Formats: sequence, structure tokens, C-alpha cells
Amino acid sequence: MADDKVVFDRLVIADEQGHLTGKPAEGVQQQIDQALAPVEKIPAGGAQGEVLARASNDGTQLTWRTVRDGVDGKNGRDGVDGQPGRDGTDGAPGRDGVSIKRVEPSASGTGATVVMSDGTTTDVPMEIKALWTPEVQARAQGWWLSFNPKDAEAAKKEKYGVPLIHADVSNLNTPIPIVPRFPDVVPERRLITIPTPKQPGVVWKMDGVEAAPGDHVIPGEDRREIMLEATPEPGYVFSSSKLEFPVVFGSLQGRTLAISEDPSKRQAGTALVPAPPENERAAWGGKKNLGLKPNNGFGGRDDVESQYGMYGTALAELAGKQVPRTWVVTDDLKLKPAGPGNAESELFVTIGTPNATIEIDVAEVTTPAPSLTLDWLQDHRYVAGGRSYTVWLTEAGRQASMESMVDGTGTGLRVNAGTSVGTWRFEFMNLSCTITAPDGAQVTHKWSQNEGRHWGRVLGIRASNNNISTGGFRVYLGPDTPQSEDRGARVP
Repeated sequence: MADDKVVFDRLVIADEQGHLTGKPAEGVQQQIDQALAPVEKIPAGGAQGEVLARASNDGTQLTWRTVRDGVDGKNGRDGVDGQPGRDGTDGAPGRDGVSIKRVEPSASGTGATVVMSDGTTTDVPMEIKALWTPEVQARAQGWWLSFNPKDAEAAKKEKYGVPLIHADVSNLNTPIPIVPRFPDVVPERRLITIPTPKQPGVVWKMDGVEAAPGDHVIPGEDRREIMLEATPEPGYVFSSSKLEFPVVFGSLQGRTLAISEDPSKRQAGTALVPAPPENERAAWGGKKNLGLKPNNGFGGRDDVESQYGMYGTALAELAGKQVPRTWVVTDDLKLKPAGPGNAESELFVTIGTPNATIEIDVAEVTTPAPSLTLDWLQDHRYVAGGRSYTVWLTEAGRQASMESMVDGTGTGLRVNAGTSVGTWRFEFMNLSCTITAPDGAQVTHKWSQNEGRHWGRVLGIRASNNNISTGGFRVYLGPDTPQSEDRGARVP
């Protein structure tokens, strides 16, 4: 029996009257004491939305506190899974009307201090990284310096996408190369905006007078030419001694939509200039071949007569096959050059005047990307001696480019034009043209001689290859612009 004994260190026994004798176990006594302890008095007050909380670090003293759980059940001040905290959602104030006032580095340097609008602060541990990088600085200033370069580094001409200048620390008088940021020009508002803030190393002048950064409105409504000129400040250098080009303002007001082509309103496979019947092609020769009229799918004026056309059969050989060398409606109802590109697949349309605004909606560009050119020509064929205006497109993810030109010669600086997809606007005033890219970048093409032999009533739209599709185009003309219809050979 000895092995079966249960030993009690303390035993509690009740007598016949129910009184306890002996001492309870220690753990039991503690539970009894806690149960009999007086309950802490609940403080007065307590508004809607407030809860009881400990007011001291030793776990004593109760107080009423505001619930900081955002708005309409949103997560609290510390959030969950990155949700907003005390200030609610998207900057909305929390339930207690308190919002974040500012965030600043903490005194300890190990995080950030969030300062609320009621003056309270919260330290949040986090890793803070500076926004400055060498690449950010290089792109902001337009150049980068390399000191005492050696070996492969000395052969580099560019870094971080900007010119790289190699400097000898024993002679730091080498001028800094700088690429000027060009002014924005808005012809319809007669507005020139000099880049702001002022770019270090660059001085812009308008008609020879230094122009401060900001907006400059050209008064009046008459045609006026403003000469823009950039010169480097001492210690800086451009790729040329100075940059100079004109901006032409004219009476663009009052131009209305006159001619438009919306390919989505045609059937897939439609060629804007169809080939002549097969039994006539051998004898067709250099005869003019007129095709369809613009469908004015975007709207236009009924009194404007216009026609697509070209000389020849409208066929070209590509990869051993005869294909249309005009623009064709694709299966997804876009417009695309079908031939090999350039003059071999140029779209010619009768406009009647070089004072017009042309909008072309580029829908897609694939590699290798084409250039896009507008030509003013005497007839429905390309000939040298006309006036041409070109932008260079790129496939998605790369930047299109363009360049201001004077009498066919570029300024030497191509402008980053952003995305190729979108609406490109060509605003002509007596053959001078302001080109605006979809992202808003602008350049100007200026021709000093505009005799009649330099332009005609026909506008040509061409791409250097067929890796482009458009959603159509629009032509805006003055209200009294004369038009004349072509009367040549027609395809049934």
C-alpha cells in the first residue's frame, strides 16, 4: 500500500457546521485573493467612440481615450497590410478629425516622426533613402564631370544619358557641355514659355532681348515671326556656339475641321487608292490614278472637295508579291501603308493651301520604327524641291524625337518627343510649321522662301516603312479656303 499513498501537503476539512479547518493550497489562495480584490473605479465621462485605456505604465489608472481607427471602420493608426492609419483613406481625416501634418526625420536618425494636426507625434522606425543620385543630378544639369579618367573611362563620351566631360584636376577651366531645354510654344495662344526654373548655363533671347523664365504672350493676331536664340553663359558650351530658330505665329484662329479620314468607318482591306482593273494595268503607264474621297468620319465641311490619288497603278512589289502601295484599312480598322514605305506608299490628298492644321492619330508603331513625314506637293506624286516635315517615331518603351529646322537644315539638337502613340499636330503658316508631339514637346520648321513652286495643293503623308498604323487624320482650314476637285483618270 505504501506505493499507492497520496501525500497532501495541506488539507482543507469542513466540520459538521461547514466551517473550514486547515489552510488552502497556495495557488488556490492567490485566486481567492484576486477575486476579492476591489475593482478599480471607472472614471466619469466617456463620449461616443471613446474606450477605457490604462493611463500609466504600471497598469493602474483608467482613462477614456479616442478610438483612432480611421473612418467608417478603416484600419487604425498603425494600419494593417499597409492600409492608412489615423488619417483615414486617401488623406481623409480620421474619426477624431486629426490628420497628418508633416513627416520629418526623427532625432534618433533611425526613422521618421509623424506630426499630427493636433500636435501629437509618433516615431515610426523605417529606412530613409535620399532621393539624390548621380544620375538624377546629371540629367538635371545636362552634363557630368569625370576627373582624371583612365583607360576605358577616358574613351567614354556619355554617362547617365548626358555628355561626359573629362576634367584634369590641375586645370578646371574646361567649359561644361550643356544641352539647353527648349521653350514651349503654343501657336494658338501666341505663347512662348521659357524653361523655368532657369537652367544653369543657358540664356534665352527673343528677337535679341534676353527673356526671363516663364510665359511670354505675343500680342495681336497678325502673322509675326519671333527669333528664339540660346547662348551659353561663361564656363559652359553648347554643341554649337549658339542655337537660333524662328517661331511663326499667324492667324490660326478660326480654322475649322474641313477634311477627315476615320478608317473605323470603312471595311477592312479597303485601299484608299485601289489599283486599276487588271486588264488596264499594262497600258496604264504614268496616268493619274484617283481613288476614294476622305470619308469625313470625324466630321468636316460639305463644300470641301478632296481626293486620294497617285500616279501609276497603285501597286508595288514587296517580298516577291504585288501589293497596294497606298494606305489600306487593316483587320482592326486602322490605316496602314501597305507598300515598302516612303514615296512608294505615300498617301496623297488634295488640300488646296499650305495654311492648314493637320492632326494624325498614331495608333501603333513596331520595330524597326519609321519616320513620319508630311510633304506639300504640286500633284499626287513625290518630287524633290517640295517642302518636307519629319518626326522620328519609336516602338513602345522608347522616346520619339524631332528637330527644329531652318531652310531644311537642322539645329543640331534633337528634342525628346516622348511617346509616339497619340495625336501629332502640324500647324502650317505659309509653309513654316510648328509640330507638337502627343506629349506636348514642340519644334518649328521655318522656310525663308515660299514661292509657288515650293508647294502645291496636295499633301503627302508618308512613313519610311510600313511599321505604323494610324487611327485616322484631320485637316483644319480657314472658313474661306478655296478647294478644287481633281478631274483625272478614275478607278471604278
